[in-house]
Amino acid sequence: MDKIKSRFRSENWTREEKDLLLELMRDSSHIVDNKQTDTDTNRRKHLEWLKIQNSLAEMTGKIRDVPQLKGRWRRMKMDAKNNILQNEKSERLTNEGNSSQSSSEDDFLCTSRMDHVESEQNIEENQGNDHLTKIHDFKRRKTETSHRSMVLAGNIDLKNYTKTLMKEEHELKMEYHKLELSHQQARHKLEMDILLLEKEKKELEVKLLKDRLKE
Repeated sequence: MDKIKSRFRSENWTREEKDLLLELMRDSSHIVDNKQTDTDTNRRKHLEWLKIQNSLAEMTGKIRDVPQLKGRWRRMKMDAKNNILQNEKSERLTNEGNSSQSSSEDDFLCTSRMDHVESEQNIEENQGNDHLTKIHDFKRRKTETSHRSMVLAGNIDLKNYTKTLMKEEHELKMEYHKLELSHQQARHKLEMDILLLEKEKKELEVKLLKDRLKE
């Protein structure tokens, strides 16, 4: 039975949980990702994972065990590494394509039969176009960078706002549980009082009945 339960999948991670884990890892990754494996380092790693577990549970209300946290953090790092490699591959292919295009243009200029003046004019025109293209590319990259920075800043603000809302929600849940517990205790006390009164009533009725029989 235990083996069957151990094969059950854990609850899927939400986007908010992943973002909160990433925020927690900003202060903890240098500890848990330490390559050293001596006893003291391993002890610090274990304590740090427990700290991360408690912090995440307080913010989300969900309890993730340490192996789940380690697995999710490992997958997040692998995804980030794969994205970097993919971007580098795309840039390399783009650069190779640009180099091939430049070579074709040079071959065309070398094999053309235009006179010296026309060749110089074409070269100057191409240089001017290249210069304008570089300026346009620079402005475009600057705009894209600005947009990415704005999106990143917005995402950080959203994460902080979500974290605050989740913390407030957790505090409200804790307050509700306290009130619910207090209500249950009061109800339990009232039920006990009613039972005692019922018992006393029955005892009184029995006593009265006995007194009547004696008469």
